[in-house]
Amino acid sequence: MSSGIVQLNGLLENMFNENNFTDKDILNIIDPSNSLFNNNSDALIYNINNITSILITDRNGDKQFTVDDLELLSRDPGAIKNIVTSLMLSYSLIDGADIHNKKQDIAYKLILYVLFISIPNTLKNNWSNSDCIKILSICSDIYVTIESSKMIIDILKNIKKITKKSSVFCLSHITKSRDHHNSELKSVDNREIISDMIVVHNAELENIVNNNKEKIFIRKEIGILKNQLGIE
Repeated sequence: MSSGIVQLNGLLENMFNENNFTDKDILNIIDPSNSLFNNNSDALIYNINNITSILITDRNGDKQFTVDDLELLSRDPGAIKNIVTSLMLSYSLIDGADIHNKKQDIAYKLILYVLFISIPNTLKNNWSNSDCIKILSICSDIYVTIESSKMIIDILKNIKKITKKSSVFCLSHITKSRDHHNSELKSVDNREIISDMIVVHNAELENIVNNNKEKIFIRKEIGILKNQLGIE
């Protein structure tokens, strides 16, 4: 974990141990320079809202969304990979965004935004202070998964590969256009490809969440049946 993230976590933990804090307070720690969330972040925020709607599905069968559901999420590498990929893709749509510089830290900050700001706002129910401390620990576990598996490196390689192919396609089919026209069309094409990739990864994430929900329900039903039959 980078020194910057360690410091960020320390600031968040200190704040969560206090009585009152707002979304603005959290955002000032996550993104003090407004480099992630600004007037150019509409596509990023839109996708974060889509991811949030998928994540707030009840994953442990108790018919409510709690920290326990996030705990299950943190143990699911497939879900984490699709979340990170989708977030980094939507971040790459911001003008001037550099997804290759401090890539793991950027992914981590986007996850913090989803869990600490987007989810509570969607549920219209703020996390308690103790919940926030637990979620911060969950986020740290997710960061370790991202870092140790070199997941982010593979994700960025795939993004580069796809966008490079789309650029070559544009240049090979518009040879008579002026250079600045080529660049403009290349950019538009890349955005379309990236948007399509976001849809795919969100669909995969939703499938994983639904499958896990079904498995949890089945295990719960088996447990009830075993208790009724006196089977350990």
